[in-house]
Amino acid sequence: MLHRFSRTVIAGLISITSACSATPISASAVEGRKMGGEASSNQDSLMMREPSELTGRWTVFAGKTICTLAFTSDRIESANAWRVSDEARCLDGIAPRIVGWRPAPDGIELVSADRRTVVMFDAAGQGRSPQGEAIALRRATD
Repeated sequence: MLHRFSRTVIAGLISITSACSATPISASAVEGRKMGGEASSNQDSLMMREPSELTGRWTVFAGKTICTLAFTSDRIESANAWRVSDEARCLDGIAPRIVGWRPAPDGIELVSADRRTVVMFDAAGQGRSPQGEAIALRRATD
């Protein structure tokens, strides 16, 4: 009897596992957009973008605060990132200690000098400040 019970349990687990093995859908696939605004497909939703594609002006929205930044191509080896230019020091009020940015497979990370990710923006440009506040990242329009 125990032998049959084990087979039944195993068959049930295999059935449940098979039913739950659907491929996860990333936020960019659901949204149909990448942070830069161009259309996205399921095949490239988790492909890490090249830094050269992401350099330029970006805007961070955090409640009533709007920060315009520049993601530069200046490499900061010690932070394993590229320099963020925040001349107005606007980010200090949202997420202090940010010195750089880097692409990630599922978005963009803003990082501190000690290589730690301070803010992670997903492929749709949504993130959270260190205090838990919802923030968004969008490519700036000139």
